[in-house]
Amino acid sequence: MKARPWLLVPVRSLCDGKRRLAGALEPHDRLRLNQQFLVHVLQEASIWPGLDRTMVVSPGNDVLLAAKATGVRALKQELAFGQECEPDEQLNRGLEQGRRAILESGANALLIASCDLPLLKSDELMRLSQMGNDRRVVIATDRVGRGTNALYLPAGATMPFCFGIDSARRHVRAAAQIGWRAKRVQIDGLSFDIDTPADYADYRSLDLIEFAHHT
Repeated sequence: MKARPWLLVPVRSLCDGKRRLAGALEPHDRLRLNQQFLVHVLQEASIWPGLDRTMVVSPGNDVLLAAKATGVRALKQELAFGQECEPDEQLNRGLEQGRRAILESGANALLIASCDLPLLKSDELMRLSQMGNDRRVVIATDRVGRGTNALYLPAGATMPFCFGIDSARRHVRAAAQIGWRAKRVQIDGLSFDIDTPADYADYRSLDLIEFAHHT
């Protein structure tokens, strides 16, 4: 039977996250939305792969406190270049820091999932893991097939993280450069992320939001 991987969830900030939604939401509503997203992902992680195999990495103390309250491992991200570093670069550096910490614990595989996946289900994380093997990386894309919303990496896949613009294609290329195969897939709950006001409008149409929209 395939061993459970570790799940790594990167989170930039609860207070300052989702800045691209600033035109659609007031700051306090963005904060609550970010909190809801994180709680949801960690609730699903508690089902599989389990809180004992889940880590949140973030530079934000608000995120780390929320993560610790759920029982997962929380890792303070080191900001090597302070605030001058581009957000995507900071994200990738945080993921590398988390990967090192997880692999040092003896993990045989790693799952990465974005924190803004309100439809994510634990069985989808399991399905993504089952698609991978010792020589194959699996990339779960967003709805348009360009972004990476989740990623399965065997322990030996030392490819760099390429989250950011057109990351799915760049992750495929990064895997090839170290001699690994990469498979791109689209899985319903893993493909639905919230980045733009249009994404948020789609989310609102599902009647899943617990607070009123403010204009």
